Amino acid sequence: MNRRLLHFISFCGIFVFSAVSAYSESKELIIEASLFLNTINLYSTNGDRIKTICYGNRLESLAEKERLSEKEFLPKTFDGLRAYNNFFVCLYKGCMENYSHPHLLFFDYDGFPLIDVTIPSAVFSFDLDIDNKVLYVIDDTIDSLVTYDISSIVDTFLAS
Repeated sequence: MNRRLLHFISFCGIFVFSAVSAYSESKELIIEASLFLNTINLYSTNGDRIKTICYGNRLESLAEKERLSEKEFLPKTFDGLRAYNNFFVCLYKGCMENYSHPHLLFFDYDGFPLIDVTIPSAVFSFDLDIDNKVLYVIDDTIDSLVTYDISSIVDTFLAS
């Protein structure tokens, strides 16, 4: 890595390979979503299964990131990840400086997208109650818990 990139890493205080992660005990699968790149990695605990999901048209590289300004360096970020029985969900904010219109990206454990849900509020954290069909979101702009009815999503896309 060049000096400029190392400066940026120390400027942000976050290591460039940082990721959020989750573990599916039923699938024995680790999920990692990159904070700096547009990738989600799935790998089994025994090493027999590895997959990378690219969110977007193509994989981003560190070489591309090195050419960007500090502000441009963070065009994408995953900032939350939850594993459930038959799927996992990534919180995609788009940019750390812009919390407007975050997305919850639902995937099955083969890496296939199930649904992309736009959240109308700023999301600090989230969780799903599948049985009661409720999405819980901590909105950091108003510092409160917001709930959303996700009956249609559960019934249409997540029914077992």
